Amino acid sequence: MLKNKKIGFIGAGNMATAIIGGLIGSGAVRAGDVYISEKDKRKRLKKAGLLKVGQVQDNKELLERCDIVVLSVKPQDIDAVLAEIKELPGYGKLIISIAAGITTKHIKKYLLKTSVVRAMPNIGCLKEKSVTAVCFGGGVDIKAKKAVRAIFCAVGKVEEVSEKQMDAVTALSGSGPAYIAYICKALAAAALEEGLSKKKARRLIFETVLSTVFLLSEKNMDFDKLIKMVASKGGTTEAALKVYESSKLDKILKEGIKAAVKRSKKLSK
Repeated sequence: MLKNKKIGFIGAGNMATAIIGGLIGSGAVRAGDVYISEKDKRKRLKKAGLLKVGQVQDNKELLERCDIVVLSVKPQDIDAVLAEIKELPGYGKLIISIAAGITTKHIKKYLLKTSVVRAMPNIGCLKEKSVTAVCFGGGVDIKAKKAVRAIFCAVGKVEEVSEKQMDAVTALSGSGPAYIAYICKALAAAALEEGLSKKKARRLIFETVLSTVFLLSEKNMDFDKLIKMVASKGGTTEAALKVYESSKLDKILKEGIKAAVKRSKKLSK
């Protein structure tokens, strides 16, 4: 599906780098078929050299060269980019935006004659372990949809969602790796205080997370069932869970998601 397709990235930040690395690493595209445009020349040259991809002087050259263009700039910078490229040779191009909070409707105000897709991958792209939510704007044909799925299936799994669900997706899976890393960091700190070495603590945490995900995902185990299996009455797990419940940890986590959703919605205005 992506054979002989030229893919360009406007913006070469962490997420763009992760997607490009995953696409090339999975063999979905050749490095020579990927181009980046980045206003910071030093950053552009550094990333192009690191990833062994092409780099262009400006967005005009990128649109001239590429069939698919990924908008991978910060949400705060999206309008400036859209205002610039709306008069460029973008007719018939497939535009994919990974900017948090920016709706397809907003993008279409600038790019009337293009197919626009909104996607929210996560940093797992780097190791082909992302989960990417996609929603398709009006007028996106089957061929374009297949190309989008091919790109993001190459770096993980894909879930199609409605536009109104994208803020929740951004808060959950888009930001999720940072939440999980934050929790693992806290667990590691506690383990160090109790006398475990950093190396052993990290290994125990990672293997525990992996085995838990396996049971919940691959074995389709219910959350409460797994908790009940581990937390025997009067045992160590129950003692810890009582602390989490009294501290209203579940409420804190919910409030964090709500704050991220709120921020995503604000970015769209």
